[in-house]
Amino acid sequence: MNGSALSQPRALKTPLLLVPFVLFYHGGAGHRPNIPRTMSHSLGIANYHSSLGSVAGGIVNGTTGSGHTMSLMQKVELMNAYGRAKQSGKLPSNFILIAGTGTADLDEALAIVTSAREEGFDAILTLPPPGDYATKKAFLAQIAKACGNDLDLILYHHPRLNAEYWISLELAADLMSEYLCIVGLKDSEGDEILLGKWRSYIRDATGRDALIAVGEDLLIASAISKHHAQAAIAGSGNSCKGLLALLGIFDALHNPDPPYLQRMQQALTREVKILLFPGKNGRTFQQNVRRRAVRIN
Repeated sequence: MNGSALSQPRALKTPLLLVPFVLFYHGGAGHRPNIPRTMSHSLGIANYHSSLGSVAGGIVNGTTGSGHTMSLMQKVELMNAYGRAKQSGKLPSNFILIAGTGTADLDEALAIVTSAREEGFDAILTLPPPGDYATKKAFLAQIAKACGNDLDLILYHHPRLNAEYWISLELAADLMSEYLCIVGLKDSEGDEILLGKWRSYIRDATGRDALIAVGEDLLIASAISKHHAQAAIAGSGNSCKGLLALLGIFDALHNPDPPYLQRMQQALTREVKILLFPGKNGRTFQQNVRRRAVRIN
């Protein structure tokens, strides 16, 4: 078993909240990444989590869609900034740091794995490439081999983004039976029935306990309370109110209180609508986050 943060029992036994850090740009999306602004935002989230004693982490280079807008050089530059923050103590020592590959290009994905290892990251999150079962397995196997004993690997099932980005139950179990670095899977399909199948199927097929992360914000309370998922990867955690609602949901799961859980779910739903469905205000996700971000002194 790997020695990194996700493979430790505390992460598998505790609902784990992971925030895909939003990427800010100079002049709006499509321009050069604004690394100082991005880091200020990320450090605010990380230190706020730490102050509350929650088991938490962040994802760099995605998964809010930013991975596809960045060059490899820009991704590595951003990862270097997080590595320096971790080494200097600006990031809490127990904060889990994950790098998203955000690409179907194997060479680029492997370069991100190398950079993640050098910068002291804990894990990799990777999409499969388009193609059939054999193509996906070959690609993901190469990423797993590169992670080795140093990095945990989370598979990313996201057919809503593109129909080609699927991972079947059989493929996930097949890979987890061969590679111990693969600790689980992020499911963003939005199908709670399928979400409930991952963990039991993988356990029956491999004898391993997989970390299943729900990637659909509005399913978080239901999925974790029903034990369909043990982690949440939530873009709404980039805002102050979204983060508070998510932490409230996790607290309600430890201390069962149905009315409180319902209020937190309602608060999260409102925040998701503001962030992701801005309506007439016409703001981007980044602009909404900036207006509602966690502030640090």
